[in-house]
Amino acid sequence: VHNGFDPADFAALDPRPAFADADPRVVRLVYTGSIHRHGQNVSGLFEAIARLGRRGGGVPPRIEVLVAGTPTEPWTDAARRAGVPDALRTLGTVPREEALRLQRDAHAVLSVAWAGPRSGGLSGKVFEYVAGRAPVLVIGGDADAPIVRFVESCGRGVHAGGDAEAIAATLERLAAGTLDVGPADRERIAEFTRERQARRMLELAAAHGLLDGSEDGAAATGVATDEAGARVRAAATPSLPAARTAAGRA
Repeated sequence: VHNGFDPADFAALDPRPAFADADPRVVRLVYTGSIHRHGQNVSGLFEAIARLGRRGGGVPPRIEVLVAGTPTEPWTDAARRAGVPDALRTLGTVPREEALRLQRDAHAVLSVAWAGPRSGGLSGKVFEYVAGRAPVLVIGGDADAPIVRFVESCGRGVHAGGDAEAIAATLERLAAGTLDVGPADRERIAEFTRERQARRMLELAAAHGLLDGSEDGAAATGVATDEAGARVRAAATPSLPAARTAAGRA
C-alpha cells in the first residue's frame, strides 16, 4: 500500500502559469520536498550543468534548478562545488498549492534516487510526479532501481543517469525537445490514487480479520464496508496534515 496522490489536488490548482514572468529560454527543473545529505546526492546534476556551460558549438541550454523544500544546504553546496551557484534557486518551504503549480509548469521534475539501505523505497512525492504532466528525471542510482522502474513503467520519465556526462546528455535532449519518455500509462497511474490505495489497505485489513465482521462480509467480497472504511479514515485523519506538507514530503 502506497501513499498515492489525490486527483482533486490538481484539478483545484490556479490555472495561471507558475513562471509567468520568467525567461522562456530557461529550462526549469523543479524539486519539491526534503532531501537527505547522507543517501541522496545531487552533485552529478550540477556537474552536468557546468559541463553544458563549458561546451562549445552553439549556445548551451540555460538550466535552472528550483528547489521548494528544506534543507537547502545539500543543494547549495553541490552547486557551489560545481561552480554554478547561479543555476540554483531555493524557495524554502512553500504552500502545497504553489509546490504543485511549480511541478505542473516545470520543464521536468527531479527525483533523487536513494543510495544504500533505502535504495528500494518510493518517496511520497513520486506519485504526484507521475500524476502530473512534466517528465520525471531520476538522478543517481542504478537503472534497475525500484523508483526508476516505477517511473518508466508509468511512461512518465527516465533515468537521467548517475554521472555528470549521462545527466548532461539527458538535459541536452530535454532542452532540445527530443527527450522520449513514452506515452503515459494513465490506467497504471490511476492505480495509485489515494482512494484506490485506501481501498487496498481496507481489503488487506479485512482479509487478515482486522476489521469487525470482515470474515463474513468484507473479506468474502474483497471490499470493506463503508462503516469500516469510515473508522479507518477517522483513525488516519491526524496523520493527513503531515502527509500534505507544503513541500510534499513522504
